[in-house]
Amino acid sequence: MTDEQSSLVSILSPLFNESEHVEEMIESVLSQSHSALELILVDDGSTDDTVAKARSMAEGDPRVRVISEGKQGKVGAFNRAFAESRGDVILLLGGDDVLPAGSVAARADAVRAATTSTSPRVAAFARLMTFSDDPRFDGQVIPRDPRRGARSGGTIALSRPLAEAAFPIPSMLVSEDLWIGGIAGAMADAHRDIPDIVLRYRIHPGNSNPRGQSFPRMTESMHARMVAYRHLAETGRVPVPEEDRRRFRVLADVEDKRYAGDLWGVLTHRGASWGTKLRAASMATSSLFAVRTRLFKLFSGW
Repeated sequence: MTDEQSSLVSILSPLFNESEHVEEMIESVLSQSHSALELILVDDGSTDDTVAKARSMAEGDPRVRVISEGKQGKVGAFNRAFAESRGDVILLLGGDDVLPAGSVAARADAVRAATTSTSPRVAAFARLMTFSDDPRFDGQVIPRDPRRGARSGGTIALSRPLAEAAFPIPSMLVSEDLWIGGIAGAMADAHRDIPDIVLRYRIHPGNSNPRGQSFPRMTESMHARMVAYRHLAETGRVPVPEEDRRRFRVLADVEDKRYAGDLWGVLTHRGASWGTKLRAASMATSSLFAVRTRLFKLFSGW
């Protein structure tokens, strides 16, 4: 085993009714060039044959483990997977997404290169490409700028010391991505932004973060996810720097105004950047959201 292959990478993946996609996801993991990995699949009460398919693939490779203990929510499933993990580097992966070739190696190498005895909490941020049967959402690279990685759960790699600060994810949250991205950005001793596209993110009607859906469904789902910013601002569990707490408060305040349909309040918020205000404004009313959905590729990735 080469030096680059020596880091054990734990890939945490919750599953819920992913029968159509789970085999493709697992195969994309097992075909990675960085073979020192473990894939921990936690089923969240699937009612289809997701578990049977996952277990069938696990029988052929001891690196895959399947845990099925009933409904516990997406966050609970991620927390369970982390509790079972042993890796030096932690990745998160949706049950419907796919890892391109070299995804694990690129992130493991970035974390390893940035880790020192005085900087043990390390994050690597990379990029994703969407894919979808709907051409509006297919083929978008996020972020567009190759010098910057996305602060989104599926594109991030965490050193174990940094992951131990992020986990367990607070149980009242409905999803992991904003919490993980927030902790990674605020508490890393060091980080690397890499240009690699490390995730193929599938957009379809069953996404927990719905796109192409009705405005009422989108706004409720988004508001539930954005609660993470308020928790990041107020948490006493981890020592988030005060500068970052202020930033999270601003994001939470802007979201509250967006959810209330207060377009003027969003656009005139004094503490928020124009990028933050324009993103929120584009989802503040049904008419603006319709334009954003129609022009997804124009608005995304900046």
